[in-house]
Amino acid sequence: MKRGKTWASLVMAGLVAVGGMPANQLNAVDKVETTAIEIQAKETTNGLFTTSPLVKNVTAGVVLTQRDARKEALALPAVVKAQRTERERFDDMNNAIARAKDLDTEKITFENPFTGKTETKTYSDTIQLSLRIQKYWSPDQAKLLWELAKRSTELTYAQMEATADGLLMGLYSAQNDIASKTRDVDAARLTLQRTRDKQSVGSVTIFDVETSALDLEKAEKALVWAQRSLENSTRSYNRFVAKPLDRQVTAKLVGYGTMPALPVDDYVERAIQARMELYNLRENIVLQTRLLEIYTFKNLNVTDEDTKSNYTRTAVNLEKMKVDLVVQTRSIVAEIRGAYLEMQKSRLD
Repeated sequence: MKRGKTWASLVMAGLVAVGGMPANQLNAVDKVETTAIEIQAKETTNGLFTTSPLVKNVTAGVVLTQRDARKEALALPAVVKAQRTERERFDDMNNAIARAKDLDTEKITFENPFTGKTETKTYSDTIQLSLRIQKYWSPDQAKLLWELAKRSTELTYAQMEATADGLLMGLYSAQNDIASKTRDVDAARLTLQRTRDKQSVGSVTIFDVETSALDLEKAEKALVWAQRSLENSTRSYNRFVAKPLDRQVTAKLVGYGTMPALPVDDYVERAIQARMELYNLRENIVLQTRLLEIYTFKNLNVTDEDTKSNYTRTAVNLEKMKVDLVVQTRSIVAEIRGAYLEMQKSRLD
């Protein structure tokens, strides 16, 4: 119960930070049992059934924990690209701040090449407006783009880690399925041997022997399918982390300590603050509101047609963002509360 509670809390934390996570993360286990499988093909003595040769497999190769899988995932090109974009946005922000620092939005002072005198030229109102946008608004926009790129990098980290976790758990499940199917084969083989012994003393019929032989064949075929499932899971994981498809991987799941389950209202509050789509809308609402104020410079939003058009378009976009913020906030609150109910249901199950 404690282990399930811990993992459910981790899932809720993922939903709060980045949104939906793979469903198979709900099936985490804290310890691993690695089983070597080497089964020889056998034939029944009555000649009626012949078992199919089984694929020999020994669980070996690279042993990966969740931490190892996450390290491999964070070395992928998608992560490198996100990091590069973040650095570029950071440079853009610094450049915008540097350009705005000494920008004079009212006039330009220059030396007349013909007279050699220093002259001052005052910009027109519309040019002053454009320069005010560049000085007082563009650096904040560049900062927001950098903040979004930084959060996008963190989101990419979380998504890569979540996918790697899910694939590793699928691999772990396939390994355990082989162990289970191996026990089924051993039990079926033992049952067949006992049925033969009973048939030799006349306590059972040949039909009972044939039934036991068929059960063994079914168990062996199920083991073959489990082996193929493990191979597919291994290839899927290797493909995701850009490793050779035939690399042998053994999943080893270990615990990471405990994370206390929080009240649902705490998860909701954290999600509203952390989710990037809401952060993007909130910050853009602030930016667009400031831009509207800049457009009112010298009443240009009334007297100048281009400024008036830009003002109207910005006002419409601002209202749309406010509506989107309300709608998305409700959607995320419903998502978190729904996930919390599922977590409670799983705990009861």
